[in-house]
Amino acid sequence: LGIDYCCKGNVALATACEAKGADASAVAAQLEAQAPTPGDGPEAPWRKTVDALVERIVSKHHAYMREALPRLEWMTDKVAKVHHDRDARLSELAAAFKSFARETEEHLNKEEMILFPFCKLLETGQRPPFPPTVTLPVRTMMREHEDHGAALGDFRRLTDGFAVPEGACNT
Repeated sequence: LGIDYCCKGNVALATACEAKGADASAVAAQLEAQAPTPGDGPEAPWRKTVDALVERIVSKHHAYMREALPRLEWMTDKVAKVHHDRDARLSELAAAFKSFARETEEHLNKEEMILFPFCKLLETGQRPPFPPTVTLPVRTMMREHEDHGAALGDFRRLTDGFAVPEGACNT
């Protein structure tokens, strides 16, 4: 539906739907009709502690990104090299994705080396010596999430809404 529930997910569903010209009731019905992911209910272990949540994020989401980004970067580069004569936007897409992949890898590292250890300490009642609060790392991560959301918007624009063009190769 093109609704950003991640990087700009801090708005009400109705507001996000209105911005996209979507019917909030219909979107809510679609969401409610989806089967829940096994193990993600309210009693999921990763919902119990910060340590378990961090482990879940790193082992599931970060691991996926570290596996997918190099493969997708290779694919976007290959498609751009082979088909740039049919659509000049492919070269722009490949360059933008390369930048996105690098920034995402840096972001994952910052979460794992700075933000997540900080959050784990806070859960135990400890305070790290620097920075004095979690505000700066969180603000930085949120800004980077918004930047990533903007990049995804650029990818959507450069691919006509992620549509596969007629005659596209398997890559």
